[in-house]
Amino acid sequence: MNSVIVLAAQDSVSQNAILQDTTLVAAALIDSIPQISEDLEEAVSISLHPNPFVDRITLTIDGFMSESEENYHFELYDLAGNLLNTGQVGNRQEEILLNSIPKGIYILLLYKNEKEIESFKLIQSNQ
Repeated sequence: MNSVIVLAAQDSVSQNAILQDTTLVAAALIDSIPQISEDLEEAVSISLHPNPFVDRITLTIDGFMSESEENYHFELYDLAGNLLNTGQVGNRQEEILLNSIPKGIYILLLYKNEKEIESFKLIQSNQ
């Protein structure tokens, strides 16, 4: 059940005092609410080329900042779910050598701070 408090004053001085007190109470209540901080990530554009590829791909992360605490890494899987390759991404543009895998279709997962942020279907061709 909600309670309603009615404050009444007979003169304008008392009304101003009540209004001032009410404003202070409201400000104190607002200050006591925990602040919610959202993790607002800067817009990051991610591209991968060429696809299909022969022996290497280039992963580009526009908005990558090497001096920040952001940690990017990738994992490469075949369609059976076998992990074939992993690596750190240390630059805005990272070349990934894939010359040891046979022709086929693969999935590359990109992670930022241990959270998957992008996936790519890759096709390895003869040329």
